[in-house]
Amino acid sequence: MEQFEYRLNKMLESLFESGIINNLNTSFNSEEQLINFLDKIINSTIEGLIIFDENKKCIRANKPACEIFGYKPKEMIGKPAFEFVAPESRDLVKNRIVIKDQSPYEALMIRKDGTKFPAMLRGKDILINNKKIRISAVIDLSELKEKEKEIYKIAYYDKLTNLPNRQKMISDMNNMNVHACVIFNIDKFGQINDLFGSEIGDKLLVKFAEELKKEHINPYRIGGDEFAVLFNEKMTYENLEKFIKKIIEKIEKMEFLAKNEPFHIHIRAGAAINGHKLLTHADMAVREAKMKKIPFQIYDESLKIEEKYKKNLAMTVAIHRALENNGIICHYQPIFDRNKNISKYEVLVRMRDENGKILLPGEFLPIAKTTKLYTRITKEVIKKSCEKFSKTGKEFNVNISIDDINDPELVDFILQTLKNTDTGKKIGFEILETEGIENYDIVKNFIDKVKKLGAKVLLDDFGSGYSNFKHILSLNIDCIKIDGSLIQEVYKHKKNLIVVETIIDFAKKIGANTVAEFVCCKETFDIIKKLDIDYFQGFYLAKPMPDIVEGV
Repeated sequence: MEQFEYRLNKMLESLFESGIINNLNTSFNSEEQLINFLDKIINSTIEGLIIFDENKKCIRANKPACEIFGYKPKEMIGKPAFEFVAPESRDLVKNRIVIKDQSPYEALMIRKDGTKFPAMLRGKDILINNKKIRISAVIDLSELKEKEKEIYKIAYYDKLTNLPNRQKMISDMNNMNVHACVIFNIDKFGQINDLFGSEIGDKLLVKFAEELKKEHINPYRIGGDEFAVLFNEKMTYENLEKFIKKIIEKIEKMEFLAKNEPFHIHIRAGAAINGHKLLTHADMAVREAKMKKIPFQIYDESLKIEEKYKKNLAMTVAIHRALENNGIICHYQPIFDRNKNISKYEVLVRMRDENGKILLPGEFLPIAKTTKLYTRITKEVIKKSCEKFSKTGKEFNVNISIDDINDPELVDFILQTLKNTDTGKKIGFEILETEGIENYDIVKNFIDKVKKLGAKVLLDDFGSGYSNFKHILSLNIDCIKIDGSLIQEVYKHKKNLIVVETIIDFAKKIGANTVAEFVCCKETFDIIKKLDIDYFQGFYLAKPMPDIVEGV
């Protein structure tokens, strides 16, 4: 905008500096001399220039000014000055004339066809034959304002959904009283993009945005898979909870389509109410909801979410450093046959922090799963274990999650690593049954690919949660690992014994092996050995160790 002010100032100043106007009080002996003088003024610049008489009527206008207002030169003559000014700016222009302020200013003008446009104006009064003449310069700002709108939209609005973005939300929060903030996160949105393609993912986001708009609220898209809502009016905890439940229920009932096949999405929400740092606390709350695998969480000081968040942030930094400094390591727990010989190993991930302390998976994996770090950890485990067992005759099992299987890039990495290390016939993939196997096609496709390379597939923790024999039949499982909670108590509770016997009998009939996990004492081992289980694993036999035992 400064460049336009400079142009106006320079233009009017040049009229005096050039000698066209020698002073502010000029006299002429004839009308012809006056007309020649006025013509010299209006033709001295490429900017729009209009000259008004003492009655504020146009007596001369140059070609640029005529083009700006859409008039022919003769049509401009005699028109009152305020006919060129939009009604909403007339008081402003009158005031600037009255106080004789000659600095540039912005006003809304009006063209011949009635359209309004923004302009920059500057006026200067001179006396000719003792009569006040006003020279007014004008620059059309329409193009500049359109560009400013474009830049503003790019900076503050999401291109896909046309919703205001995170920057706009922060700006709004700084300029108005906000009493509550809610963030909605689409659960596992990355997997939707991977499975169905970004086009389907984009349609989902647009539909989500449209549904939020229907609620007569002003939503924002503040991240790839996150939307937010601000409330200016005061909200009670109960009303906020009611609103969140309503949105979650509405969205989760909706059907989205991928190649004419319907699918549903899950939503997590976090909210903060009546306090400072609303956005920060709502963000912490939604992360807490994801960690707890609950629909929503409203921030509360008593939950110590901020304290947990700081610890989680510190752990995220520690994981980053571990990944960069070879701190993701493997331990190996032997799996024994019925003669107590080591048949194979289960590879278990550990993390060595900067102080050399070895951390168990429960201390860092839950944090990693909320970030992109989990995939990098999986890659490290696959790479290191395959390289290690490529040099031995032993078989080994690695744990793999449903999230891993749903990641095409990670699956490609696994397949290529097996080929490069020639470990396809040595490896077994333990799929955690309790995670919930929902998309059979994706899981079956993974199993088919690794089995072509000679790998085995095990169903881990079978017997806990919502175990389903359908998983075994549908996915061509080679081995069932019976959940440790059943095995540990097998000598105490007859019901446990019956369940374990049923699983073993089922496995035998379909040609699958069985592994008893958490064999913690001699009593347990003696009982389950009589049940014809194929393999045994647990602290009674051997704890996880930093290296494998050769020749055993």
